[in-house]
Amino acid sequence: MIIVVLFLIVLGSLTAALAAYIHDFSWGFIAISYVAGGWGGLLTGLPALFFLRWRRQRRMMRESGQPDPQPSRR
Repeated sequence: MIIVVLFLIVLGSLTAALAAYIHDFSWGFIAISYVAGGWGGLLTGLPALFFLRWRRQRRMMRESGQPDPQPSRR
């Protein structure tokens, strides 16, 4: 999982820096967008990873024949 998280950070950083470079921003702004893009990639990618992991676990439970856990009612 750590490799996927690092990939998300690097991908977000490179995407933001490349977009700033294409729009002809200054080098300082490109550096800031590189850092902000890393945080953006991390903060948007982690919820997606957790959601996909949750779906995979539910699918595996269904295929094994176990019933879905029912919420407790009081």
